[in-house]
Amino acid sequence: MSRQSRRGACAAIVGLSVLFYPLLLGAQTLESPAVKSAELVVTRTNTGSGTATDLVVYIGVPQPMPEQVLFSVSWDPEPTSYTLDAFGQPIAIIQLGTVAPGQTATARMEVVGLFSRISWAIEPSSVGGLDEVPAEILSLYTTDGDYYLITDPLIVSTSASVVGSETNPYNMAVLIHDYVADVIDYDNDLQWDDAVTVLNQGTGSCSEFTFVFIALARAAGLPARFAGGSPAFDGSATDRSGHRWAEVYLPNYGWIPFDPSADDVPSGDPPTRMWVGRHVRAMITAQGGGTDPTHLGINYIYRATWSGSTSWDREWYVTWSDAAVPSTAATFRVDQLGQVFADGTLHANDLSSGSADIAERAAISESVRPGDVLALDPSAVAAYRLSQTACSPFVAGVVSSDPGLVLGASGAYNQRALLALTGIVPVKVTNEGGSIQTGDLLVTSSTPGHAMRWSGPDPCPCSLVGKALEPMTGELGIILVLLTAH
Repeated sequence: MSRQSRRGACAAIVGLSVLFYPLLLGAQTLESPAVKSAELVVTRTNTGSGTATDLVVYIGVPQPMPEQVLFSVSWDPEPTSYTLDAFGQPIAIIQLGTVAPGQTATARMEVVGLFSRISWAIEPSSVGGLDEVPAEILSLYTTDGDYYLITDPLIVSTSASVVGSETNPYNMAVLIHDYVADVIDYDNDLQWDDAVTVLNQGTGSCSEFTFVFIALARAAGLPARFAGGSPAFDGSATDRSGHRWAEVYLPNYGWIPFDPSADDVPSGDPPTRMWVGRHVRAMITAQGGGTDPTHLGINYIYRATWSGSTSWDREWYVTWSDAAVPSTAATFRVDQLGQVFADGTLHANDLSSGSADIAERAAISESVRPGDVLALDPSAVAAYRLSQTACSPFVAGVVSSDPGLVLGASGAYNQRALLALTGIVPVKVTNEGGSIQTGDLLVTSSTPGHAMRWSGPDPCPCSLVGKALEPMTGELGIILVLLTAH
């Protein structure tokens, strides 16, 4: 089997609008929102003498997010199936079958949505340390890949030199951004080289800027990935290049964009940081680590595989046009991944869920984990932190592990946690108040984020966390708890 992939390069950003229409979302600001239609067309014309069989096109499926509100996604032909790659990116699999010499196979995806640029206001002192990065994030986004080569001596020494003694993840990412924007000049030669080659040659496309950024970040232990798609130009336009940028995981914030190719400056000039914590308005088709060889691989828009020996005239492009917000009556729809959307009010006599708690997206002022007991943070407005003291009157709830129902806007703001309000949840506990038995009342302990048995007089004068549903005889543990009113 031979395999080929169409490589998106970098679209010119200078043609995009610079007007700002802020829509504040906590630490996020949405800029220049526009309702647009984006039609992706992928074509493959067999220019060889042999017949290609089993032609399959893999396309990244855009997902709802604050800067990308989706109204509809349609296909021609309909995907044969959908799957998730190792990074959780949804992929549409379109089987185009046999393509004889001279024949052309085509796949289309049309997306209508509200697209915006997004800008993050990052307070470096609020960013958690690398030791607060979840283990699964470290496992996926600090590993090596064919385009990163993070153990190469050039990458190792350059990363160490650039980062120096800095340990704050945000400041580390800014140092790497400034270095890449300074030492690499933009040049799109329509091919992708690895980070070592790009550093040696000193030129690269937006994808190659991104590879170098990711390589230096990962070599420093900083989780990094790429995001990409098609920039949303004003009016009507056709994009044949695409655009890719880097994202870094910052504890207490989540994935934050860094686009060194858009901040490219002549070598030695002061760095510009217009695209630190900010990315271009675009239809985002993929977010990933680039180390899963199946489906999209290192690509961010599409990839194709086939059987047989042949040659191709291949093309992809995205046609952008202005659109209107759908004015249809309230609709109910289920997308390809089983996500359910309703534009009206849900009325039901019964609602079944695999989990047993109701949670709300709540603002947090420090990094938290499922099972942590949270209390109001007296130093912040409408935010929560780990409980700090025994018998705290400020207890608010517990970070949910797998809520059955989530309240609040979707799009998962990165400085928020799923705070269980009622129901049954796993809770971190300590034996500070004695061994815990089923039915015991639980309150906050002096161990941050942990509950303990209330062993004082009845009625309990403290704000309750809940009632233990199972015993705990050790020093620390996690047990199921029925949450109660505070």
